[in-house]
Amino acid sequence: MGMNINLTPQLEEMIRPKVDSGMYNSASEVVRDALRLMDEKDRLRAAKLDQLREEIQEGLSAARPQPGIERRSSVRGGRSGPAIPAPPKHKCRSSSSVPALSMI
Repeated sequence: MGMNINLTPQLEEMIRPKVDSGMYNSASEVVRDALRLMDEKDRLRAAKLDQLREEIQEGLSAARPQPGIERRSSVRGGRSGPAIPAPPKHKCRSSSSVPALSMI
């Protein structure tokens, strides 16, 4: 199947030296190799993302419930996850209306 594509002058300047050097016989070979590399990169990224998701799920499954923290269903996929507890209320003598922050 043949396909014609238009390249910007900058992309043409990236391809031309590769063909001129003899590394590739044509611009089509350069583009095919670039697409193969892009596909490999996409597959690696997807594999890393899948692994990260598995590790997150393992961590969530291994987490022990803590007093004062209720488990709730999350919006995505109906998975359970720890609810974020409300920060303790502090009385601030400052005239500022900015709430006090607590480190958890």
